[in-house]
Amino acid sequence: MMRSLALSLVLLLPATAGWCGDNGWQSPVLGYLVTQDPLELRPISGIPGAAVRGEPLPLPEGLTALRLAPGPRYALAERGDPIPPAVLLLDGGTPAVLPLEGVLTGAGLVAFSPSATSAALYSARERRLQVLAGLPSRPQIVRDLPWNEPAALAVSDDAQSLLASDASGTVSLLAADGGTQFLFRAREPGALAFLPNRADALILDRDEVYLLGGLDGAVSSRLLASGLERPAELLAAAGGKSALVTDRDGLRVWWIDIASATLQAVDVPAGPLRLEPLRLADAFLISAEPGEPAWLLVRGGAQMRSYFIPAAQAEGRDSQ
Repeated sequence: MMRSLALSLVLLLPATAGWCGDNGWQSPVLGYLVTQDPLELRPISGIPGAAVRGEPLPLPEGLTALRLAPGPRYALAERGDPIPPAVLLLDGGTPAVLPLEGVLTGAGLVAFSPSATSAALYSARERRLQVLAGLPSRPQIVRDLPWNEPAALAVSDDAQSLLASDASGTVSLLAADGGTQFLFRAREPGALAFLPNRADALILDRDEVYLLGGLDGAVSSRLLASGLERPAELLAAAGGKSALVTDRDGLRVWWIDIASATLQAVDVPAGPLRLEPLRLADAFLISAEPGEPAWLLVRGGAQMRSYFIPAAQAEGRDSQ
């Protein structure tokens, strides 16, 4: 049975518009930077090529960790056992915390759907897997089942399709009734990602990327790219027409056109230690170490460009 979690609806302004904060008109917010020790949340304001990181936003007491959702319009906030996590709504002003009753605490593995409308959480301690739908304003726990140590998870935007891989590379579709369907045997465990608003998913298998289609019916697979050197992270871009893969060495991103199965390699000036979608379409935060400059990767037409964001002078002092 679905458990509805009553939360307040918060209007969120688009990144292309400014917002009126306590001190008047402010720059548009492209995204956010999170550091975990000490826990800080800083907005990235402005536009690519003229973006800056702001001062840390005031966070409610008791938060222990933050996981930014793609977008990002919200984050999942850990508050320490035995308190369940919460949704931290991000509207450019002071973040608002909305509790999530009954949600797993201390989930070591969290996967957001491409549009961040759903999420899958796994707790190794409890050996339980949960799926949340309706994020961020009307979340529901739509699945809560026992599971044994997935290597990777992926969930669709409608929360109906859930993928899990294990240590052997077996990728399975978890049905709503708790049953499983074998889909794919990878040579080693790799990343999984759904396409936005579709029951189609991407699988990273060593140096190859496959598209699994029709997970809500007749399943098919198609090779999209091969020969990737030491790939690491996999992500579907906005619109579901392309995918991005980072390399493990940290100086390259591959852009894959899904329709034509063509591959474009792009060298980047800083290690893509992360690949976080920003509020602009096809814009990603690829590097943001405390006390160091941050870098954005933005695609416009057939070109991909990197943009520099200066480091904040005070950032990272307490953690050094």
